[in-house]
Amino acid sequence: MRKKWLINRPFQLKVIVFGFSIGATGILSTFLALKFFFAKCHAALLQAGLPSDHPGFAFLSSQQRYMGLVFLILLFFNCVISILAGLYLSHRVAGPLHRMKQHFLAAASGKVPTRLHFRKHDFFQEVADAYNSELEVRGLFPRIKSGDDIR
Repeated sequence: MRKKWLINRPFQLKVIVFGFSIGATGILSTFLALKFFFAKCHAALLQAGLPSDHPGFAFLSSQQRYMGLVFLILLFFNCVISILAGLYLSHRVAGPLHRMKQHFLAAASGKVPTRLHFRKHDFFQEVADAYNSELEVRGLFPRIKSGDDIR
């Protein structure tokens, strides 16, 4: 069975864009600082009285192009990683929220309440446990020993 990764599309896309924005801002601000550094080096060479055709300028220019390429590659990998991490993280939040919504809608339509379960690695396991405890207290299903319930 294919796993559905975008369970709550608006929420998950916001998380992905937010993570991407943070990563891209970090890379781009570092890139701008590096450009400033190379400009200062260029000005220092000029101030030292070196002619503009001096090999030091060519070297500085080649290093600036090289670092620009490195930052483009870093930006690409950062984008991929931040998108995948945002998708994974938002999936672990949106999944339990979707499951609770479906569970509550079923109860509201008159179906007998059942235990609420989330996937093994989802966040908010304690919410499902609290809900199940509340139903146990109301006597809607018998108490279970810890570990007897399969998630």
